[in-house]
Amino acid sequence: MNKKLKNVLIIILILVALVLLVLTFFLVDSSRAKNGQKPIFCIKRPGEYLDGGTKEYYGLGYKVICFHTIGGYNEVKIGSFKMQYNDFDEEINDFLSKVVIESEPLEENESKEYMEIEGTEAQEIEQIFSDLNFTTENCGRTDHNYIITIRSEAISYRIGIYTECHITNGTQEAVLSREDSNKLIEIINRHKNNNA
Repeated sequence: MNKKLKNVLIIILILVALVLLVLTFFLVDSSRAKNGQKPIFCIKRPGEYLDGGTKEYYGLGYKVICFHTIGGYNEVKIGSFKMQYNDFDEEINDFLSKVVIESEPLEENESKEYMEIEGTEAQEIEQIFSDLNFTTENCGRTDHNYIITIRSEAISYRIGIYTECHITNGTQEAVLSREDSNKLIEIINRHKNNNA
């Protein structure tokens, strides 16, 4: 066998081995994703989404998103590098609406929990709400998770947690950023724990 042909065969074998290795990585991580587990042949993107802890991972030719949202949507998705977090907004909203309805059937305009908040927690919520732009446009949903009354303002806010937090103060609505949504959920959970 001449040297040139031998070199071509070696290159072909190396390429086949690389393709098999990449395919093996993808199949293992794909199987793990189907079982809701994080990938092992990927590199984690620095940081995480401010939705409760969703993380992105990059593999050789594929991407994995491990969702961990405030509302309990904890899925692992695998796809091409073009796959984006927002590609799953509809699926997340469907999940969250089913969770609310299945966990406790809600009558129209009835909330899951009522809370009266005062003191430091009320000030923290007021700080979050102070920068919001309330408008008359709303998402049309009535399945609010919480009704919170802040004593110092004598205002009741209806809060619906879907992909993001929707805040209604009577006739107007605003949407919180993911960061502010996380802060609000933290305050709500702290209030519930302190008053349990």
